[in-house]
Amino acid sequence: MLTRFQQAQWMTAAFALFAIMNGPTHADVGAHPSTCTDMSRPCLIEIARTYLDARYDGRMRPYQRVALNVQRWENGVKTADSFDDILGPSNGEVSRTIFPRNLDRAFVDGDEALFFWILDMKDKPDQPLSKTVHLAERFKFNDDQGVCGDILAPCITEIEVIFCISPHPSESTATVSRNHLKGLITYWLVGTTSILSKSINR
Repeated sequence: MLTRFQQAQWMTAAFALFAIMNGPTHADVGAHPSTCTDMSRPCLIEIARTYLDARYDGRMRPYQRVALNVQRWENGVKTADSFDDILGPSNGEVSRTIFPRNLDRAFVDGDEALFFWILDMKDKPDQPLSKTVHLAERFKFNDDQGVCGDILAPCITEIEVIFCISPHPSESTATVSRNHLKGLITYWLVGTTSILSKSINR
């Protein structure tokens, strides 16, 4: 039976707003705001947050716990195959046009974590919110120090993201009512039964 991560792999995980090409060497990253060292759920969430937080907080760029050969895909396109593509120097600034929320929607299964989160965006700092970015982001972790290099283990080895940008501001996450969910399941079951019945009777 497939895990929920395997079932959702096509719509999973790594939204980076900018590819930082001139970052420090791996050895330059010495301090770690995240200091946990196990594969527990709280620790993996904490490690993933070093990457997510750096998407909108430039101060976190040097402290992302990514492996030497970290792989990243964004909407099916490979955008990183080493830490050089992700790490970067701190610019000392928190974005004035990107605002995260729903970062607590995290699911952990073994050595993977899946986040469903949102970014509210402005076109310019002095303008109102104009867009909503919906993201599904998967992370894979490894606790081998050789894989992590000078970055504290465990570290992130894979990042995948599926995201869409809506032209409408401040969109909420849709909540499906219990009755609506029952209706969808019933519709699916009836449709599936009908298809199977026609196939068997041929």
